[in-house]
Amino acid sequence: MSEVALPLPRRPLGIHAYASLTLLMAGGLVVLAVWSGASLGSVEIVSLLALAGIAAQKARIRLGVNIEQSLALLPLLCAGVLFGPVAGAIVGGASLLTEMRASTLRWVIYSSGRATNGILVGAGASLIAPSISHELASIAVTSIACALLAETFDVAFAALTFYVRGNNPRGLLATLVPLSATAVPIFATMIALFVLTYRNVSPWAMLAFIFPAIGVQRLYLLYEEQRSAASELIEANGRLRQTSLSFAEALIAAVDARDSYTAGHSAAVAIYARDIVAKLGYGLSEQRLAYECGLVHDIGKISLPLGVIEKRGPLSADERRLMEGHPVSGEEMLSRIDEFDGIARAVRHHHERFDGGGYPDALVGDDIPFLARVIAVADSYNAMTSDRPYRDALQPSVASSRLLEGAGSQFDPDVVEAFLSVLRNSSLSYCRGDFLQEEMSSVPEERCGVSASSLGPVRASA
Repeated sequence: MSEVALPLPRRPLGIHAYASLTLLMAGGLVVLAVWSGASLGSVEIVSLLALAGIAAQKARIRLGVNIEQSLALLPLLCAGVLFGPVAGAIVGGASLLTEMRASTLRWVIYSSGRATNGILVGAGASLIAPSISHELASIAVTSIACALLAETFDVAFAALTFYVRGNNPRGLLATLVPLSATAVPIFATMIALFVLTYRNVSPWAMLAFIFPAIGVQRLYLLYEEQRSAASELIEANGRLRQTSLSFAEALIAAVDARDSYTAGHSAAVAIYARDIVAKLGYGLSEQRLAYECGLVHDIGKISLPLGVIEKRGPLSADERRLMEGHPVSGEEMLSRIDEFDGIARAVRHHHERFDGGGYPDALVGDDIPFLARVIAVADSYNAMTSDRPYRDALQPSVASSRLLEGAGSQFDPDVVEAFLSVLRNSSLSYCRGDFLQEEMSSVPEERCGVSASSLGPVRASA
C-alpha cells in the first residue's frame, strides 16, 4: 500500500477530521459485514496472514521524499479473497500494529484505510466468485478483479490523503499509477496460486509461498527505487547544467555589451556551429553541445581589462597578448564545472590552426578537438561578416571565399565544406549573421549568393 509520510500535518484540524472519518468508515463497514453474516474463516490462517502483513509492512520501500510503498497488500488480498471482508479487514488493519507508537495520527489513517481496502476486496470476492461456475475461471476472474480493486483504492486513498495535507497529488499519481498497473497482474497471479494451493493441496501449503512472494515484491520495489533515484539524479544534473549554462550566457551577454560591434556574435557562432555539426551527420546531443560551445567560446574575454575589448584602433603588443589569453581563461572558468569538460576543451583550442600555427598550444590537424575546429570556422566567418572599427563587414560570398582559401591551413577542410554547404541553402540574413537567435523569419528571403560554382571544390584547395 502506498503511504504518505505525516510527521507534521499542514492542516491539523483538517487532518484530524480526516482521520476520524476514515476510522468511522472502516468501523462501520466491519459492522455491516458482520451484520451481513460474513465470518472470519480460519483463525489460524488469518493470524498467520496478519503476521505476514506486519512483516511486509516492515519491508516497505521509500520511493520519494513523501512516498513509501508497502508490501502488505498481498497478505490482505489473500485473506479477503479466501475468507471474505472480515478477514481482509483484520489482516489489513493488523499490518500497522507495530507502528502505533511512531505516530498515532498516521496509524489511525493508514490502518483504517487498509482495513477498508480489505473489506472491499473481501466483499468483491464474495460477489464475483459464486457467480462463475467453473472453478479455474472463477479464481482467475476473482483474482484479477480483486487485485485491480485493491490497487485502485490504494492509489486513490494515498492521493486523497496527500490532498488533505494541502499538497497537489499529481506528482504522487505519476509515481504510483505505473507501479500499480505493473502490480495488478503480479498480484492476480500470486492470489490465484495461493487459492488453488489452499483448496487443492493444503491450507498450510500456501504459507510456504507467502514470504518468498513478499521477498520477490520487495526486490521489484527496490529496483523501482533505484530507477527512480537514477532518474531524479539525471534530472538534477540536467537542471544544474542548465543553471550553469544560463550563468555562462549572462557572462557572455556582459562581454557582448562591452563592444557594440560584437553584440550577438556568440549567438550567431552558436547557431552556425550547431548547423555545421548537423550537416556533418551528428545527432541532436552533439548539435546541442556544439551550440553550447559556440555560445560560450569567448567567455574568457570577461577577464580582460577595461579598454581592450572596447578599443577602436589596433591593439598594442601587450593588448594582443592579453587578448590571445582569453581561450585559456575561458577554459579555466568552464573546467570548474564537471559537466562542461568537453566545452572547456573546445573553448581553449578554438584559435588553433589546422597547420599548427595557432594558439595557445599549436596543435595540428586532428589533434585539435573536433568542436574547436567547428567553432574556429563559425567564429572566423561571423567575424568577417560583422562590422569592425577598422573595416566594414565583408559580403558573405567574400567571407566564404576566405574560408575556402584557409581550408587545410587555418581550417579543417571537412568543416569548411560542411559550412559552405549550409550557407548555399540559407537566407541572406543567415549568411550575414544578423538574425535573432532561433527566431529567423519564416518569410522567404533573398539568398546569400554563395554558390558551388563560385567557390570550387574545398578539397582542391586543401
